[in-house]
Amino acid sequence: MMADVILLDAWKGKLATSNKGVKKNITNLMLYLKHVRELGNTIRWNELAQRAEWNGRPIEDSDLVDIRLILEAQQFEPAVADVLPAVMRHAKENGFHPVRDYLRGLKWDGTPRLDYWLQQCLGAPDTPFNRLVGRKTLIAAVARAMKPGCKVDTVLVLEGPQGIGKSR
Repeated sequence: MMADVILLDAWKGKLATSNKGVKKNITNLMLYLKHVRELGNTIRWNELAQRAEWNGRPIEDSDLVDIRLILEAQQFEPAVADVLPAVMRHAKENGFHPVRDYLRGLKWDGTPRLDYWLQQCLGAPDTPFNRLVGRKTLIAAVARAMKPGCKVDTVLVLEGPQGIGKSR
C-alpha cells in the first residue's frame, strides 16, 4: 500500500494566472497570506482587543512593509493598496479570543473552589454572603466572556485599607 503524498506547495495550483504569469490580484494575495509559513496562522484577529495581530502583537505600519517583503521573497508583488485590507480580512478569518480560549482549555481537577476564592485569595471572612457573592462574581465573569452582552447587573466592590492590594 502506498502512502498519500502531501505536496506542501499544492496551493500554488489555485493561483490565478495569465500569459504573463501569476496575477497580482486580491484572490492570489489572500492565498499567499494563508499559505506562506511566515504569515498564515501568525496573522490573527484578537476578538477581545478588536485588533489584528502578527506573532502575538498588534500589527503596525512597519509590519505591512515586512509582510510585503515576505511576499516579494515568494516572487509575489501585490499592489501596496491591497496589502492592508487583505491582511485585515485574513486576520479576521483567523480570529481568536484569549479569555475564551483559556477558559475552554481548563479542566476541572475536582477541587471545589468557587465558594471559597474570596476567602483564600482576598482574605475575606468565611460567611455565607461572601461565598454567595464570590460564586456569582465568577459565574458572571465567565458568562460575560463566553457570551458577550449577557446581562449582569452587579459588580464586586473590594473594601479595605490603603495599600493592601485591592487594585492588584
